[in-house]
Amino acid sequence: MVNKQQAGLLVAVVLAAVGFSAWYRGKEPVDTSAEGDGQPSSSAAHVAPVAPPATGSLPAVFPSNAVAEGRESQHAAFLDQIILSTQFEELLDRARREPSFAFALASALHHCSEEGKQRSDAERLRASNKVHAEQRLLVLEKRYAKCAGLDESQIAFQYELMAAAARAGIYEAQLDYREVVREAMRSGYAARNPNVMDEMRTNYEAFTLAAARTGQPEALYRAFSMYDNGRLVVQNPVQAYKYLEMYSRASRNMDPEKVKQVQEQLARLEAGMTEEQRRQARQN
Repeated sequence: MVNKQQAGLLVAVVLAAVGFSAWYRGKEPVDTSAEGDGQPSSSAAHVAPVAPPATGSLPAVFPSNAVAEGRESQHAAFLDQIILSTQFEELLDRARREPSFAFALASALHHCSEEGKQRSDAERLRASNKVHAEQRLLVLEKRYAKCAGLDESQIAFQYELMAAAARAGIYEAQLDYREVVREAMRSGYAARNPNVMDEMRTNYEAFTLAAARTGQPEALYRAFSMYDNGRLVVQNPVQAYKYLEMYSRASRNMDPEKVKQVQEQLARLEAGMTEEQRRQARQN
């Protein structure tokens, strides 16, 4: 026979077990893999990834739950403290696994790609102002200390890594991809690799539109500018008009001068359209 005290103790044990089981089942698993950037499996706060053609040996698309969430600044601070060339293979391996680190390393390499131009400008000053040129070179040596020993092939990884980060849905990488394309053209990399340049054009349009889908004014204006100037994509006044209108609606507290500028740009675009294009531009 079980007395009342024993029965009460048994009930308490059962209730505790049931409670623990319910609590344990309610725990949400967290993705701690390198590819997921160690974040919970949730993509609600991110841009839907785009999947343009793969570049080099990097994966075509990183997992859609890849997030930066301030990690870029931490990664950038880390990369500023080391000589990139001394650990390049390890850094590259990590970038292939972590989209936010891919963005940070691509940004660092892009920074390094500017060193040559800056040094050339300083060297040209020697003839007219040697003292100023020497001072400038000392500043550059300090600013680009992390870039020491990098060769051209290593710096060129900026193109692949920025594309990988942009495909992962990192908004800043989608916007910054334009800058690495410009660098590829400036440095002659694009001319030496025409097939890669074709891919860059495709990526540039896809990433710019992905960023614009966030509704951020800066990204909307970038999309307008892309279709308006037609330097890297086919010029499209209808799309330029639509994105400029969206930019106008999304921008709050624009100063009167900016409002006037946008109105003038819209009028310019409309004036150059056919009647059919105007009809398309006004469609939502």
